[in-house]
Amino acid sequence: MKYTHLMLDADGTLFDFNRAERESAASTLTAFSLPCDDRAVAAYQSINDNLWKELERGEITQPELRVERFRRLNRYLGTDADAAEMNAMYSSCLGECAYLLPDAEEFCRRLGAVCGLYLVTNGVAEVQRRRFAKSGLAPYFSELFISGEIGFQKPDRGFFDYVAVHVPNFSVASVLIVGDSLTSDIAGGYAAGWDTMWLRPAGICVEPPHPPTYTVSSLRGAWELLLGEA
Repeated sequence: MKYTHLMLDADGTLFDFNRAERESAASTLTAFSLPCDDRAVAAYQSINDNLWKELERGEITQPELRVERFRRLNRYLGTDADAAEMNAMYSSCLGECAYLLPDAEEFCRRLGAVCGLYLVTNGVAEVQRRRFAKSGLAPYFSELFISGEIGFQKPDRGFFDYVAVHVPNFSVASVLIVGDSLTSDIAGGYAAGWDTMWLRPAGICVEPPHPPTYTVSSLRGAWELLLGEA
């Protein structure tokens, strides 16, 4: 295989974050006796997604984001629960949700046998590490790079430079980043000069502003392409 180092995004690539987010938001709303229906959960997901986009653009810090999402949710619901306490409850629930997407373990097993695997994720370090430890994927990975620990988030060039410095025998010519996000994984990898593989989310038909090296619709399709099985 061409690549000796694969950099894999976590949420939306290996992990079913939508399910984890829905369950954790619902548990948090219930624990604080707040409205807990599809509308409230969807509102949280929208607020959270928008704030992570703000983080990618450098408009907010991660500690601010974690509390601000529940302040905004309270405003939307017309409630006044403690946003910091809600965040603590949510983070605790999310850390227990290690749901993998279809074929994630098989992908890591197959590719981990022929190259080094590294997790590259934007997220809260303690939450991501707990989920990763519960997932069963740890034996396949050499290292985890988490934005909350290293001080930069994708697509910031600092994140990619940090990874390059801390991966043994790193070479731009032999690294590939795999992820579902055009704005963090693909844009960041493109700017760093890495080859990129976009795991296109179902129903997304936009044209990427930075064309990925490869586009696939599933992890099975990814390993078949990379291992020459397609």
